[in-house]
Amino acid sequence: MKTKNEDDYKSTSVNTCIDALNRHLNQHLVIRPLDLKDRQMFSDLWQILDGKLKDIAEQEKGEISGSDSLFLDEVKLIFNSSILNIDTPIGLLKTVFFYNALFLRLRSREHYILKFNNFKVKVDGSRIEVYIPRSKTNQRDIEGGVDDILKILNHSQIISVYKKYFTKCPVNANPHFYLQEYTDENNKY
Repeated sequence: MKTKNEDDYKSTSVNTCIDALNRHLNQHLVIRPLDLKDRQMFSDLWQILDGKLKDIAEQEKGEISGSDSLFLDEVKLIFNSSILNIDTPIGLLKTVFFYNALFLRLRSREHYILKFNNFKVKVDGSRIEVYIPRSKTNQRDIEGGVDDILKILNHSQIISVYKKYFTKCPVNANPHFYLQEYTDENNKY
């Protein structure tokens, strides 16, 4: 496994490749679900990959840096792209996800433990407070801990996007904050 320049790939690239291959196979194979990350089922694959990742680490290409923040130009590009079109179900979902990452600084697992009842709209509708569960050891997924209270910017456009997302979610839906997008036969979501 080499790049076009004959350099070794970094370990994150190898893992991303396995994830992409896994996703592709699950979308196009009749036999599903398939999990290439299952080390018992694909022991030969993982024996090769572990050796390759060990070689990469020894060449000091295996270090994973923390997430780099976005530059202002990158944020502007994302905001101006059609990806964040709040008039489509997937666009609205992606917009709210991006807002949560940008304004609430949520990362990876924090997104997935969010529930609808963590979001409290102020009575006057001007602000939204988000209660993020936190235990004494800062393990955010344990019930009964003290909550961090995060405030979403008091900006009418931002608040309106969240309110739109709240109104589009069914009353009896799953309590998790991020739901599967759905459009009915009349293109309503």
